[in-house]
Amino acid sequence: MKRDDVGKITIHDDLIVGLGDIWVMKNVDNKRKRRNYSSFHMRLAARLLKELRKRKNQAQLSFTEAIKPSEFDMFVESSLTCGYADPSKQENDDMCHPSVPLKLGFDISRLAGLKIAQSIKKSDEVGQKEASDFIQLLKMEWNTRVNRFSRAKMAERSFNRRNSLPDPEDIVKLATYLVNKLQNLDLDPASANMKTL
Repeated sequence: MKRDDVGKITIHDDLIVGLGDIWVMKNVDNKRKRRNYSSFHMRLAARLLKELRKRKNQAQLSFTEAIKPSEFDMFVESSLTCGYADPSKQENDDMCHPSVPLKLGFDISRLAGLKIAQSIKKSDEVGQKEASDFIQLLKMEWNTRVNRFSRAKMAERSFNRRNSLPDPEDIVKLATYLVNKLQNLDLDPASANMKTL
């Protein structure tokens, strides 16, 4: 994992580390790519946490503190912001990565599940209730507020994608090559038998 601001956030948040463990275990049979999958999802969650910290103006905010029903709207806004390459251009409606909020929805649900597990182990009923209510909000509102918007952006992008035609010079080169190969093709069965011997 790169050692940058996002990487530092990743290794200092307990729930993000737990999320990485989940992704390693989900891909335990894929030894080559499991570290890339887990690193990708951990960095994505860290980018979300960085955006949440910026919105809350709290430099040391953790997911354990942030996952509560009262902060759900902020999670929605921050997840959508993570889909933009440059959040300052958000007004231009130019979402570069519409699949990011979709992926974040699954990881946020896993993070909330991890908070429930930690709260149960610590006998923290308040934390357990916060995370349970947060998961309820995810189930009720995430699909309409985030997934629909992201999927609409993806559909629009695939509809507007331009498939460029090949360069005419390349077609001429390919046709010339094929004509030359066909002209030099030896169809005599006797010469074919000689080549195999």
